[in-house]
Amino acid sequence: MKKKSVLIGLLVVAMSGVAFAAHTPVPDLASCPATSDEYGNPVNWTFAPLPLFNIFVLGGPVNFAPIAGQVDFCAYTDIVYCSLIPVGGVEPEVMNFANLVQCLTMDINGPVDLEAEIPVTPNGMLDGSYELGILAAKYNANDAAVVAAYQGNYVAIKNLIVDALAVAEMKGDKDLRGIVQSAAPYLVPALSSVLAGFTTLGDAETNAALDQLLLLLADIGLTPPEGGIASITTGIPALGKNGDADGSGNSNWVEYNYFVNGLEYSPAEYVAAALDPEQEPPAVLSIAASPTGKIPLGGSVTISVAVNPGMGTAVAYQWKKDGIILADETGSAVSITNAQVADSGVYSVVVDVDAKAVEQYEASYTLVVLEFVIPVGGALGLIALAGACAMVGVSGLRRRK
Repeated sequence: MKKKSVLIGLLVVAMSGVAFAAHTPVPDLASCPATSDEYGNPVNWTFAPLPLFNIFVLGGPVNFAPIAGQVDFCAYTDIVYCSLIPVGGVEPEVMNFANLVQCLTMDINGPVDLEAEIPVTPNGMLDGSYELGILAAKYNANDAAVVAAYQGNYVAIKNLIVDALAVAEMKGDKDLRGIVQSAAPYLVPALSSVLAGFTTLGDAETNAALDQLLLLLADIGLTPPEGGIASITTGIPALGKNGDADGSGNSNWVEYNYFVNGLEYSPAEYVAAALDPEQEPPAVLSIAASPTGKIPLGGSVTISVAVNPGMGTAVAYQWKKDGIILADETGSAVSITNAQVADSGVYSVVVDVDAKAVEQYEASYTLVVLEFVIPVGGALGLIALAGACAMVGVSGLRRRK
């Protein structure tokens, strides 16, 4: 009866037409709403509307009406993040990975490194508010191709996760669906939303990262799709990191690098710029970091700048950190080893470009050094299936131990 009441409550909220305010990213777990009352009953909470489906019907239909015009991937990632609280009561170690699915820090769809303990890396664009923000804006504007692709991908991902929970038996003939629905009723819908969003980006690098995540599903009895995630989903490459959402000639990544890393645009400002061909960055310099994204304590990074083809030749460089000149850094790149939190900041470079005349151009890159070391171990499955897989037991997912 409790499960039925929760589902009915969700349906009432969805049909009431109440608009959700724009989600403010959750700063920490202590700021999450209560997920259950003092008696352990689930509390009806969400940061944004979610699609509705019956977790106990394999391959069942999905009602997308509640999310019309209200898709918010930052909210979805934070729903997963806050859903880890009850999951952590069953498997405390899952909390070590909570920051990986938090809107403020989530960036898990970078290059795959099969030699690393955690094979998936950042790609330099924050996922919830920025990279997936373009997709959300197109969906909320009722772009027919985007709506069709995302909804189809959601159904495919939802079926994968629900099937995995159904075959992962803990005791007797009881599968995990009832446990997950009781402890964290919004986890599977929110997780399906985020993963479906990734697949809709049409980005080969992102799909490769998801394929590595889905390989772990075999540990709980489900065979990943033959041919990879791209074989069962539809991608729209213009929405991805290297796509060009506004057809301006600059990729979404180039605009992110300029508007966000350089001008510190908010998510809404960035998305508006990425979809507006009249808002474009200067095309003289390109600045990039290797590796991209946030750097762990003790890590190394090289930030380099280049003059774009046809724009002339660089004849002098001068690097600065937070506006202060770095006297010894006068080359095309600056390298940092054994990175510390104090190394975080805005690294900018003034480049003298010899084209028709010598002119100066400036580019910048925001470096963030994490205040913690990401835990090692083969628990990558927790990123993808978060608390759901934690029900099976973290140890069951650790292939390298």
